[in-house]
Amino acid sequence: MKMKFLLAVTLLAGLTFSCSNDDDGNNNVAVEGTWKLTAFNIESSIDLNGDGTASSDLLEETNCYQNEIIEFNADNSATVKSTSYLDMEGQYDANTGAFEIITNCVSEIENLAGTWAQAGGTVTVTVNGQPVVFTQAGSVLTATVPAGYEVPTDDNGTVAYVSEELTIQYTKQ
Repeated sequence: MKMKFLLAVTLLAGLTFSCSNDDDGNNNVAVEGTWKLTAFNIESSIDLNGDGTASSDLLEETNCYQNEIIEFNADNSATVKSTSYLDMEGQYDANTGAFEIITNCVSEIENLAGTWAQAGGTVTVTVNGQPVVFTQAGSVLTATVPAGYEVPTDDNGTVAYVSEELTIQYTKQ
C-alpha cells in the first residue's frame, strides 16, 4: 500500500487535522520561517528497522520523512515540501508462515503551495482549499489526524490494514 507523505495525501484527500488546546503563553515564536518534521507518530509501536526496539515514531523506525518541511512566508504564503514517503505492506513468509511488514522509502520531490493564518495558539495552513490546523507551543507545531495512517496487521492469517491516529510535529529551524 503506497503511503505518501502525510500532508500531500491528507490535504488532497480532504482530511482536516484536529489539534489539542495549548497554553497561548508559549506561542511567542514567529511562524515565519522554515519548520522541519521532527515526529511522525502512529498509535502502535512497531520495529521496522530491526533494531529490536519498537517505536511509534516512523522517523525513528525508517529513513523516510527525514527532510519534510513547511516554509512560512511573511506574506502568509506557505510551501509544504516532501522528499519521501513510506511504502509499507504486510505479507506472509511462505517458508515460515510468519507475518512481516515490508517497507520501502520512496524518494520524491513534491512542493505544495498554500497559505497560512495564525489565531492565538493555532496555525492554519490551507493547501488546495483544505485547511490544516496545528497547535503551536513555542517552536513546535503539532497536528493529530484521527484514522490518518494505515498500518498492515496480521488478521488471523490474512493481511489487513488498520487505520490509526497520526500525530505529526514540526519544529522551527
